[in-house]
Amino acid sequence: MKECLTDYFAALSNENNSEFNFLDKKIRIEGSADLIVFNGHNGLMDTSIESPNNVHTSAKDAIEVACVSFEYFEEYYQQVNAYPLLNTKNLLAPEAYILENVFDAWENLKDEEAIHHAAGSAYNQYQKCGLRGAKRLFQSGW
Repeated sequence: MKECLTDYFAALSNENNSEFNFLDKKIRIEGSADLIVFNGHNGLMDTSIESPNNVHTSAKDAIEVACVSFEYFEEYYQQVNAYPLLNTKNLLAPEAYILENVFDAWENLKDEEAIHHAAGSAYNQYQKCGLRGAKRLFQSGW
């Protein structure tokens, strides 16, 4: 988990820049990507990591879907100049189906409110907890 979190913040700080060839097209990954996502257990609840060395000059969009993520990730985001596009405020099932809706909204240049709604809508679809309750699990921005 520590290595995964270190890699996540390294990508946000632009430490690792890579490209991936897919169907004769170069896809920017790691620190080269415009959007960096962490999905899974909030390992910062259990451990801490060293701060990344680099600070990206322009803020990258960051998403993390993990239990109570914002209060744990906020300090690191400030250190690497990342913008918390979507994060969580409570315990939840950090499952990947949330990201499909969020990616569609982000790719279509939707605003933060639409991205927030997309996450809540997907969560409600699978967890059947009510849209209002599902949306309360997420937040966008500072």
